[in-house]
Amino acid sequence: MVGTSRVRRAAGTKTFTDLMLHWEQNRRVSRGPPATDPTLDLAYLAYLAAGEPMAVVAHRRDESRLRPGTLILHTQAGEPITWFSGRFPRRVGSGLPMRAPIDVNEIREVDGRDKWRVKSRQFIVIDTHAEGEPWSLAVPVIDLDLVLAAFAAVSS
Repeated sequence: MVGTSRVRRAAGTKTFTDLMLHWEQNRRVSRGPPATDPTLDLAYLAYLAAGEPMAVVAHRRDESRLRPGTLILHTQAGEPITWFSGRFPRRVGSGLPMRAPIDVNEIREVDGRDKWRVKSRQFIVIDTHAEGEPWSLAVPVIDLDLVLAAFAAVSS
């Protein structure tokens, strides 16, 4: 994995510090989400296709609850999709890789007890199987296309 300073944050993964350092994003958020221009979503897909690492907020199901974390999408890496517990990866070896093939079973709204962990208006749940192991991730709705494109790139 590359250093965290070289990882781009996806549109739904902007932090308070990002907004304070970028005046235009701050103005956009004050008018309502998203923090970045939606036309940048195409640029994020191009970054992903070019092999640049991208970070997406992703809550992973751990037994009966969703744990907050970050999904690193890096199609050129040995482990192209890796989930890290916490807000941003601190150590290289601390992640859980999603191994190909990744089959998406269902994309659904946040419901039930999960609403206590994530905001149902801003997140969507993706139920998948990665190398036969079940994964359930809640990702920002704005980043859904980026995550699905990474799954497709790894699984093809």
